[in-house]
Amino acid sequence: MQVGRFASGERWLRAALHSAHRRQDEPGEVEAALALVDLLIARQAPWDARDVASEVTSRLQADDQRARMDVSLARALIACGELRQSDEILNRVVAHAAAGGAPVPASTEAVRAELLFWQGHFAAAHAGVAMRRAPVGVSALISWAAGDARELERCSATDDNSLPQPWRVAARGLRAMCAADTEAINVAARTMRRTGYRGVSAADGKLLRAVCCHLHLALDRRDDAWAALGPTTGDLKRPTLLDRLHEWLRRACKPERCDEAVAAWMRRTGARGFERWEEGRRTCRFCTCCRVCCG
Repeated sequence: MQVGRFASGERWLRAALHSAHRRQDEPGEVEAALALVDLLIARQAPWDARDVASEVTSRLQADDQRARMDVSLARALIACGELRQSDEILNRVVAHAAAGGAPVPASTEAVRAELLFWQGHFAAAHAGVAMRRAPVGVSALISWAAGDARELERCSATDDNSLPQPWRVAARGLRAMCAADTEAINVAARTMRRTGYRGVSAADGKLLRAVCCHLHLALDRRDDAWAALGPTTGDLKRPTLLDRLHEWLRRACKPERCDEAVAAWMRRTGARGFERWEEGRRTCRFCTCCRVCCG
């Protein structure tokens, strides 16, 4: 999987999952399931990830293993766009842990931070991600939404950094948004379009296209913003959160060519974080190190 052979990795993980289940090895089954869920989310197949997590969770006996799978299920539901269901599951995990005096799974806070970001609770998401790592791209986006220009500067550094190169360029563009630096926004947007999204997963590639679109919107280049999203996808039977985000951004680019279905979906699911994506050029609301402050 580290060399991009995702299909082979998926087959191997499914085989490992079924093998552990036949042996009644719950810890082994959970480890395989967690890796498979992460892989499916990265491949932009979160509905399949949800199905795997739900199936494995339903047959587990040990409370600690079930809690780990519940957190993984919550992450898959975020990627599906089912934010309210994800919130309910995370709350249940925390409540059961408190009632039984058991520790909360270590991944809980990172998933919670991701959920808070998409719900539009940016300050709370940033407080959660400060100590526990969310996925690298989501961590950079949380820093952008919360106005943490220093963290974005760290993300965009060229040395000793865990972010892939496309995310470093995106972080530079998002930091330029905080500083209202039109030239730097333009450079980042054009670099992202020119270099593409090699070396990242399908889900990260889709998210990076949304970042590039946002940068072009900040420059009021709506045609470029529309093109940055790539070709439109046909009617989807099970659209994902990122599919919905692209719909939302297309609506911001050319409202006359889009309907209000995604706005209705956003209100129904509580995905208020989408509103941050269509805002034009603006500065950080919280940081004190930008050249321009929006008050």
